[in-house]
Amino acid sequence: MGLNEVFKKVADIESNATELASHKVDLTIVDDFNKEAGLSIQGVNAGNAIVSQASKLLQEAALKFKNTIATNERAIQMGNKILSDAKNIGIPAPNVIESTVKMLQVRAKDLQGAADRMSKAANGTYGINK
Repeated sequence: MGLNEVFKKVADIESNATELASHKVDLTIVDDFNKEAGLSIQGVNAGNAIVSQASKLLQEAALKFKNTIATNERAIQMGNKILSDAKNIGIPAPNVIESTVKMLQVRAKDLQGAADRMSKAANGTYGINK
């Protein structure tokens, strides 16, 4: 084997080594990409899990508010009866009854609004689809 042939073989080996080195870099980028994409998916899944929990809590809150509406209405009716009965027998009703009935009437509107907002928020489309 002549000297020219040896130099040619060495040159071929060096070009192959350079080519392999560049492939190694490309493989590293692919590994980094896969790692980052995996972390992104994990983050989305974690966020969606929290959104799901929040949605359940909002549904529970809406149900509590809706259930309280009936209780609130019964309290208003009882308070109005006390006020009416006191008036019928000619005695003044305690101021606290009248002010509480007024507060409960305002609360009735607030409860319905809160229940509606919680239901709407619980049924909203939040989070990220996969």
